Amino acid sequence: MLRPALFGILSLTSSTIVAAQTLAPWEIIQVDTYSPSGRPGSSTVSYIKTTINDPNSASNATANCNIEWDGLTNGETPYNTALECTPVEDGTWEFEVLRADPDSERPSISNSSFASRA
Repeated sequence: MLRPALFGILSLTSSTIVAAQTLAPWEIIQVDTYSPSGRPGSSTVSYIKTTINDPNSASNATANCNIEWDGLTNGETPYNTALECTPVEDGTWEFEVLRADPDSERPSISNSSFASRA
């Protein structure tokens, strides 16, 4: 009688450990973008601001990942730079804007990718 009960406990423990190793992907909660209009007197700075959430964290860690660049007056682009997001309890994340369309000089939702890594 003890043997089946012990086997049941070991089976439950084993499956619980496997389930705990399966991580859910980060969730993008919000994305804000701005691209200058080019009208006189308006800002020349573009930005991408994102808020991401780690559902695997005990505290559901939320990080803000932002980038700004002045493409109109300084010719800057947001590519090829890894930037840190705001710190979270479990560590620091960084992100990079990836060029999805090599022929486009300007990022947009349709030609950019967002990558984050620990």
